[in-house]
Amino acid sequence: MPVEPQRDQWDRPVIDGVSYTRASTLAKALDDQGSLIQWSARMAVTGLARSKDLIAAAAATDVDDKAALNRIVDRAKDRAQSMAKADVGTAIHAVTVMLDRGLPVDGIPDEVLRSAVAYQRATQVKQLQPLAAEMFVVCRELKAAGTFDRLLRGPTRTLIADLKTSANPSVVRYSALSWAVQLTVYARGTPWLPDRGFVDWSELDLPTPDQDRGLVVHVPQGTDTVHMHSIDLRAGWQAAQLALQIRDWRNRRDLTTHIP
Repeated sequence: MPVEPQRDQWDRPVIDGVSYTRASTLAKALDDQGSLIQWSARMAVTGLARSKDLIAAAAATDVDDKAALNRIVDRAKDRAQSMAKADVGTAIHAVTVMLDRGLPVDGIPDEVLRSAVAYQRATQVKQLQPLAAEMFVVCRELKAAGTFDRLLRGPTRTLIADLKTSANPSVVRYSALSWAVQLTVYARGTPWLPDRGFVDWSELDLPTPDQDRGLVVHVPQGTDTVHMHSIDLRAGWQAAQLALQIRDWRNRRDLTTHIP
């Protein structure tokens, strides 16, 4: 499991008393969330349609009780099995780490193992050697931090890589921008360890990641198909800076003045 710092009330990592935006949160600042919101709504409706008890609970809940209604929505999405796929994706991530480290994978369900083995085979074919996994890094320039999936050494460069397991065929079209921002945060980040604080890559006997290109390894869960996508981190750096500006503007509270 990755070792990370303490979190504040908004689940942001806190380092030396400073809260950093999560890399995944910064990456979403430029995203069009419309499709995700619609998908989430569909899951909630499907779950409610199958659950008379949740319909009754919603009807009996005050419309202003946001916390209670949110819990009902979450339970409805669970029943629509929207979380089941997320759980499988998490399992695939964990098993790929085990394979990279040469650990035994006896007893792993076939649906998970097939995808994990496909990941391992694809990286080996591309001569990508796993150097590190699940490492927490901090990009002080962007005030963002997070845990990357993999550091892979290839024939010509060392790449920050992310493993994606969505079965949605449109994931590349809708996610490329956020991938670029997120991988940029990782590639320009500095490793941070709870017992040592900030450390250089060289102190960990690791090469500095390439800051021009990143890699997304897409393994649609339940399959043995792998798609690799090279990510332009130079464009990602520009997008990340824009995302930071947008977040700063959204947090401004001086845009209106009360007229007595």
